[in-house]
Order: sequence, then C-alpha cells, then structure tokens
Amino acid sequence: MNILEGKKLELKYPVSWQYKIIGMDEGEMHAKAVHILKEKPFTLTPSNKSASGKFVSLTLEVLVYSDDERLYIYEELRKTECIKYIL
Repeated sequence: MNILEGKKLELKYPVSWQYKIIGMDEGEMHAKAVHILKEKPFTLTPSNKSASGKFVSLTLEVLVYSDDERLYIYEELRKTECIKYIL
C-alpha cells in the first residue's frame, strides 16, 4: 500500500515548478517547450546524458499559478513525441 495514495499535493501558488524532461534531441525539446509555454518565462537547463549518449535530460523550471496550469504543462509535455519521459 502506498502511504501517499489518495492524498492531494498541497502547494502554495504561485510556485516555481520543475519538470525533468528526457529525450534524444535537446534542440527539439527546447523548441517544444517554447511552443507549449508561449510567452511564459522559463529556464531549461541541461541536466545529464545517458552513458551511451543516446538520451539527454533537461530541467524545465517555470512559475505556475495553479494546479490546472501545472498539470496542463505536464500533459502538453507528455503528448510531445520528442520527450520520452517526464519526472
């Protein structure tokens, strides 16, 4: 049994939120972040590369103002083909 099951994440908004995004093409992931976030300021910082060099991870940090906005960004990132994983 998961002790967090059924519990809602309670955050005080606005909050700076980080998404770890993992994919194969850093430039394409950056372009998709710009497209999703439009004029919203964000930072995208290289984080790590896989041992084989096939995958790269980036930390996307953005100020979000609500649960809906935070989850919307997650869902839009998840739908993006160039992003294989989101943490």
